[in-house]
Amino acid sequence: MNKFLLKTATVVSLSFMAFTQVSYASSHVDYKIIGEDSRVKVNNTTLNPYQSITFIESKFNNVYEDCSGTVIAPNKVITAAHCVYNPEHGGLTEQSKITPGLNGKIAPFGQFESNDINVPQQYKDHQEDQYDIAIIDVKPRNGVSIGNVVKPIQIEASDNSKNKEVEITGYPSDKFEQLRVQTQWSSSSLVDFQDGNKAYYTADTISGESGAPIFNKQTNNIIGVHTGAVETNAGLYNRGTTFTKNILKWVKQNL
Repeated sequence: MNKFLLKTATVVSLSFMAFTQVSYASSHVDYKIIGEDSRVKVNNTTLNPYQSITFIESKFNNVYEDCSGTVIAPNKVITAAHCVYNPEHGGLTEQSKITPGLNGKIAPFGQFESNDINVPQQYKDHQEDQYDIAIIDVKPRNGVSIGNVVKPIQIEASDNSKNKEVEITGYPSDKFEQLRVQTQWSSSSLVDFQDGNKAYYTADTISGESGAPIFNKQTNNIIGVHTGAVETNAGLYNRGTTFTKNILKWVKQNL
């Protein structure tokens, strides 16, 4: 798809807020899974890397937003900025609760809470989609860090992810609505193209999966975080913020 078509695109964020299923920065568009639904349920979330994928519930005043994330260091979880920063509800989340490997009613590694949130200044100032990424500093629980109960996932530079096979795994809201519990689901595809910090792909995702890891299927490393969908006159793509040189520099500064 020609990247210049994005000028007329409508953007959809894939966080799940109690009062809306799109984030404050998005135009609401009802859309479907791209083609046939290719998502597969992760049955055993205690295995690597699925144990390190987290369900995140963030509180903004009296509004709650559900997202996904990944443990990448002993006390750090990476996610999408719009999951933890919302200027319409006071800016940074009051608190995020982080549950690695959540599988229905079972939280095999317990639940943790946020200590601090880091969001790029470009996103705070202008909600620039190219900088839709955030790092949560996670409080130890009973003296034990989140990265000591699950294995942190290695991050990988990705200035151009075109044609890489990727997997996006997170906690979709439609499955919660069906099952009434949070469950992990995964979908894979090739990256169709890269535009700036954003990679575009057709792996199936739904609200609630914002912040989910973009895995390089060849290395099992994380090359970015899923942020939402973009609809153009050429069709619908899902996309995420990847670890380009400038994004990776910011990430390393906040580990």
